[in-house]
Amino acid sequence: MVTVLDTANIAPADRAEAMYTAMVSSSAPCFLLQEEAGAGIRAKMDVWPMRTMQVFSTESTGIRLVRTAKQARQDDSAPLIAFAVQTASRGRQSHLGHQRLVPRGHLLMMDHSAPYDYAWSGDGASRCIQVPSTS
Repeated sequence: MVTVLDTANIAPADRAEAMYTAMVSSSAPCFLLQEEAGAGIRAKMDVWPMRTMQVFSTESTGIRLVRTAKQARQDDSAPLIAFAVQTASRGRQSHLGHQRLVPRGHLLMMDHSAPYDYAWSGDGASRCIQVPSTS
């Protein structure tokens, strides 16, 4: 396991940028919107690389991740499919023409070659495995 972010060690003014950088470098290009600001932002992100895939864990204050169609088209990295479990709070997902609430303990899937909108409010968490797509 590699901790890629722990905001407890980051100045409040730098937390939003640090979280964005950690998220994009560990997953796929997207926009990250914070529910809180400054010292209100809290996050811990861990990654476990495993040969051709990785396990990704995020615990944070409210966030919204938006991947646009343009970002999905322009991303030249290997396409990823993410299978995630919402482990705290309730997620909201809009992806591939479907919108749904994701209760704690439920599984969701995200194809990173397509646009998506994923969020939670308050203290939330997700654990996912990212697998390269061969499509």
